Amino acid sequence: MIFDKRFLNQQQGELGRLIKNGQDFNGFIALCLTHHAMLHSKSIHDQNIWSYVDEILDGLDKDKMRVVSKKEGHSILWNLWHLARIEDITMNFLVGGNEEIFFHENYQGRLGIPYPDTGNETGPAEVETLSAVINWPALIDYQNEVGRQTQNIIRELKPEQIKQKIDPEKASTIRKNGSVKPQADAIIDYWFGKTVGGLILMPPTRHRIVHLNECARIRQQIG
Repeated sequence: MIFDKRFLNQQQGELGRLIKNGQDFNGFIALCLTHHAMLHSKSIHDQNIWSYVDEILDGLDKDKMRVVSKKEGHSILWNLWHLARIEDITMNFLVGGNEEIFFHENYQGRLGIPYPDTGNETGPAEVETLSAVINWPALIDYQNEVGRQTQNIIRELKPEQIKQKIDPEKASTIRKNGSVKPQADAIIDYWFGKTVGGLILMPPTRHRIVHLNECARIRQQIG
């Protein structure tokens, strides 16, 4: 693997600095689009930049993507699904104000999975089940749709939105839809404690780095 994670960490630091000083909104948007694009497949954008996802998946046997690492407790497919669910909820629904792609495009049926939630507070048996049954092409389609939508939402942001909080009324929809398990309800409080800028710094960026790093470790472990 040629990835140097320090570069993504540096970008994260710069995004935080740009949000804090609030003096270069256009620079923030441009960096945010590039940083986010690097954490998705190249198929979601037309930028000629490196992709962490593509590097992890390149040449990897699809059966190995389903292997649950004993050390990490997850599979590569579980991580990709979890990332897409979190980003769909936080960026597409909370920030963008759209229905979750997962529900709008019937991705639970297309993915062939037994539950709609994010996977937070999921036990080992559920991780094994999802990793075994999830439809690989549908997962790639879902992740790419979510990534493209996030790019569109970032492009359309206005400067005054960055320091705004999310409408608290949206929390009831997340719970009603079963997008988060009741035992993981604290994550909803976490999201609603953030500004739009704070959310951008976590679910579609920093959170993806954390789990893609895990995917890279799993790939090394399974050979």
